[in-house]
This record gives sequence, structure tokens and C-alpha cells, in this order.
Amino acid sequence: MKKNILVLIFLAVASLLTGCIKDRCYEERYVTRQTPVYKTYDEIRTPVAMEAAHDLINPGKIYTYGVYLLVCEWNEGIHLIDNTNPSAPLSLAFIKIPGCTDMAMKNGILYVNNYTDLLALEIISATAIKEVFRGQNFFKPIAQDAGNGVLVGYNYKEELEKIDCENLTNSFFFEGDVIAVNDVAMGAGAGSADGRNNSTGGQAGSMASMVLDGSFIYAINHDNTIVTINLEAGAQPIVVGETTVSADIETLFPYKDKLFIGSTTGMFIYEKMGNGQFKYLSQFMHLTACDPVVANDKYAYVTIHNGTVCGSALNLLYVIDIEDIFNPKELAQLNLTHPMGMALTENQLYVCDSQDGVRIIDIANPSTPVISGTASGLAAYDAIAVNNSKLLIVSGTDGIYQYDRSNPTFLTQLSKIAKK
Repeated sequence: MKKNILVLIFLAVASLLTGCIKDRCYEERYVTRQTPVYKTYDEIRTPVAMEAAHDLINPGKIYTYGVYLLVCEWNEGIHLIDNTNPSAPLSLAFIKIPGCTDMAMKNGILYVNNYTDLLALEIISATAIKEVFRGQNFFKPIAQDAGNGVLVGYNYKEELEKIDCENLTNSFFFEGDVIAVNDVAMGAGAGSADGRNNSTGGQAGSMASMVLDGSFIYAINHDNTIVTINLEAGAQPIVVGETTVSADIETLFPYKDKLFIGSTTGMFIYEKMGNGQFKYLSQFMHLTACDPVVANDKYAYVTIHNGTVCGSALNLLYVIDIEDIFNPKELAQLNLTHPMGMALTENQLYVCDSQDGVRIIDIANPSTPVISGTASGLAAYDAIAVNNSKLLIVSGTDGIYQYDRSNPTFLTQLSKIAKK
């Protein structure tokens, strides 16, 4: 009898366990698998090469210097373009620089990041370039692994996978050293005033994370510090300081004696101390979102947008009163579609509104910004309103656009360098 009872209990428990297993919930979801890519320092520090002109494949940040237009091909190098005639730009060459994301140019020397190193390159001609300096480890790596080397990025692949229902709200899943991103949990999203310049320097967009300012370069490190590099020695730059700001800083905009910093949580304002060091002045906080900033004497303009890593449902332009630099205050908001980079002129703000093109915003009265026109037909990322001209250069997901901005409510397209 006892044996029969034990058998019945065993069968009941087994049945319950089987039921539990059968009831385990799974759902198919698309995930983006991120596989880390490592390189050794020897692989990173291969000689820079000047190659024949390439097609645009994955254009990123833009920069102007004299007659040159430079376009960063994300992590691959720089397209060198003769922009003497913006209606007919001429691709001259491609400078192969693995790990390139930002650039600046002064006195004929091109400064660019090569993963952890800063390169100073002299462009001799459209077919020749000379590496005049390599600042090893000027920048910090994303991460390092004793066995694999320096983490330089990730390969991304979208796959359909079964996910445990308990993990449906999780954004990330780890499988060894591979990260899988739950696309539904993260949400869907889209993939600059000008950077201040001087008579011997060039002009960057508002999405820049490495900027030229007189005799200094400021660059954002992966550990959210700003490294200051002194260029007074010309081809022998030196690091003169690092400033810790906040988590997730993204963009830099130097203006006169101030440095405006865009982050995922707000805008920071620092005073430049003249020796490459900075002094904190104030900040303007907003809901978590991706954010570049541009400014003039009285107002700062900040865009925030939602997206995969930005964590916000908001898509706004903020106008911020900075006359009291120690107490910036929100003056106005303007709803947009998915705003990103900006270009600031006296009475117009050109906002790259992703798939809705370039918004022309009348800021003659900053307390009531008004959309006065739109250049459509492109997904815009960043822009430069070229100093001392009526030229607006826009980086889009499908190429580089150039416009005549003489009309304050209408942009006349001059040319497009199409992505292949």
C-alpha cells in the first residue's frame, strides 16, 4: 500500500513538473545581436593611406576647411572633396583611417582620431598625404581585453529568436561576450550652428565630439571625460588636461569663452580658463534623450529626440535663456519629428529633422520660434552654415546636400553627393 501511495505521489509531482515545463512561455522577437570586434595595437596603427576617391557608403560627420569639404565615412576614413563650386563638388581622394569618427583642420594639418590615437596629417596633394604626428593613447578605448586587444566596435546582425516571456521587457541579453538587443523593448528610432573657428581653422557641425578651438582641440573620451590637446607646437600636439563632466556626454560646442556640452540628460556650460582647463558654470537638465547644443551670446538651442538608445518619447527644440549664465532657463519649446543636428545663423536656425528634412526656424523672436520653411526629400543628420557665405551643407542618410540659403524661408538645392 505504501508503495502504491509513493508511486501516486511521484506521478503527481512528475505531472506537475511536466505541466510547468509545458507552460513555459516563449515569444519570437527580432533582436539585434552585437558581437564585439577587437584589434591589437599593431592592427590599429597601420600607416594611413591616400586612395582614389570612393563612393559614399555610410557618411557621418562633416567639416569644411577653405575649399575642402571633408566627410567622415564612419570608422573607415575621410572623403576629401574640392568644394570650390558647391554646385559641382569634385571628389578628390579617400584617406583611409580606420576608427575615424571626428576631424578638425588647422594651418593645413588635418587632425583625426584613429581609435585611441590622434593623427596629424599634412595633405600634400590629392594623391599624397604625410603622417607628421601620431599621439598614441591620446584617447581612451571603449574597453580592453588582455587576450583580444582593444575593443573597437561591434558587428550588428538582426535575428529572429525565441525569448523567454520573463525577459520580454529587458533591453539587453548577454551570451558570453555577445550582446543581444531586444528591438521592441528598446523602441524604434532613426539612425550642426557651426563649430566656432578662426582664420586658420575649419568649421564642424553640431554633432561633433572633437572640436577645434583656437590652439586647442577638445575631444570626448569613452569614459565621459573631455581631453584637451594643445596645438601650439604645430605638428607636435600634447595632452594638457582631462575634465570629468557627466555620464553620456555626446557633443561639444565652443563659443567665445564658454564650452557648451550636450549629453543624454541635459546641457552643461563650462568656462574656458585659457590653459586648456575648464570651470563648471551651470547646467540645464531635461528628460533622458539624445541631445546636441548650439549657442550665441544670449540663447542656447538644444534638440532632443527619441530612439534606440535615447530613452525618451520627446522630439523637441528647446530655446534656453543663458543671459544669466549661472541660471539657464527654458524660454520656449517647439515640437518636431526627430530633430538632430543644427546650424545657427543670426535669425535662422536650421534643424535636421531626420526623415522630414531640414527645418528653417525663424528665431528673430527666440521666445516664439516658428517654422518658416522646410527642405524635404532627405533624412537629415547634421548641418553647417558656412561662415561668410550663404552656403548650407547637410549630411543626410543618403548623401551630402548643399543649399543656397539666401532666401530666409526657402533652401535652393545646389548639389547632392549621393550615397551608393
